[in-house]
This record gives sequence, C-alpha cells and structure tokens, in this order.
Amino acid sequence: MQKKKIKSSKNARKQKVLIKFLQDNSGSMQVRWAETVSGFKLFVNDLKSKKDVQYSLSLTLFNTLTQPVIVVLPLDEVSSDALSAIQAGGGTALYDALGQSLAADLGEASFDKIIYVIVTDGEENSSRTWTKDRIHTLIDEKISGGKSTFTYLGAQPETWDDAAKIGLHAGMTVGYDLNNTQIMYAAVADSVSKFSSSSARATSNLVGAYAGKDLVRAANLTVHTGKPKPDTE
Repeated sequence: MQKKKIKSSKNARKQKVLIKFLQDNSGSMQVRWAETVSGFKLFVNDLKSKKDVQYSLSLTLFNTLTQPVIVVLPLDEVSSDALSAIQAGGGTALYDALGQSLAADLGEASFDKIIYVIVTDGEENSSRTWTKDRIHTLIDEKISGGKSTFTYLGAQPETWDDAAKIGLHAGMTVGYDLNNTQIMYAAVADSVSKFSSSSARATSNLVGAYAGKDLVRAANLTVHTGKPKPDTE
C-alpha cells in the first residue's frame, strides 16, 4: 500500500500580515518618550525574531500634524531605532492620523490580515480634516471586510471615550500604565505574534485573547472586554 505523503510544514505558505502602527508623539508624551522609543524597539525586534509569519509595517506618528514614517516595508528592513531621532511635542491629531491610515490603499488585498495598533496617552484635540463620524464609517467597513483587527491603547480614561466614538469597543480598547510603557509594547508584540500565526483572520480582542497573562499583569493593562465578538476564521 502506498503511503500518503505528508507535506512538510517548511513548504506551507506563511501568513502575510500588515501592521499599521499609529504612535502618538504629542507634547504630553515627552515624560515617557524614552520608554516609548525603547518599547517600540522591543516590539519590532520581538516580531523580527518570529519567522513563521511574513510581516510588513507601516508607521505613522501624530502630534499636531501627522507624519508617515514607514510605508508598507517588510519588517526585516525596518530599523528598530525608527523612533530614536523623533521628538515629542504639539497636540494630538489622532483622527487625522487614523483617517489617513484607514483611507490609504497600500496593497492591502495582498495581505491575509491587517492589524491596526494605536498608542496614545491623551485625548484627540488637533485634527483638522477627519471627523469621528467619517472614521467610524471606515472602521465599520474594515471590520465587516473580515480581515482587519484594531487595538487601541490609551493611557487616560478620556482616550477610551475617543475610541468608543469611532467604533472601537469591547476588547479593541486597552488601558495602559505609563509606568510600564516598555512592557506594554512587549505584551502587544506577543499578542500580534500569536494572533498572526493563528487560523483566525480577525479578532475583536487582540490583547485580551492573545497576549500572555504574565505580560498583561506585568504591564498593568486593563482590557475593556465587554462582550467581544468571536474571532473571524
């Protein structure tokens, strides 16, 4: 009897994942900016060490203005020191940064999963172009498309209200402790890695469902779970 050949896992196609990272660098971030730079470096290096997923990264900074720093670059080509020469200052144009990121068609059809990571310590106060209603509509469209995941990390309670106003609820919203900024990035990297290598196409509870519990405790993260929807297969 001829034995059935088993395909080697080495030949399995890697998941293609695009991470759209939106990082607040407003003036209120100055007090923890060094930890933010170190945390982002940790995030990039941690994901670079995982070889089971093909990652690409886009990075947008926002204060009073928005600044696309990296646009769909393979993660292996991304410098982990991408934030080192950046200074914090100005207001918080969160809506403009997120709106531009949502509207930009960056070849997303070629990716299996798209993960939006938003990190901010303050409340929206400087956007000139995008409104919460327009962003809410785009987020609804992305979520209904079945392969977009959002995680919004806010350091102040009012930032959680900002998230709710644009359609990010339940496990999509996470409170983080400014005193544990670096560990927060480690927890997010862990959740991105585990989710990206899973069979799920999208999740409404990225950090709560996928980050290691020890990291979540060490970072003192508060996951606003409510009743997250089941992952999209």
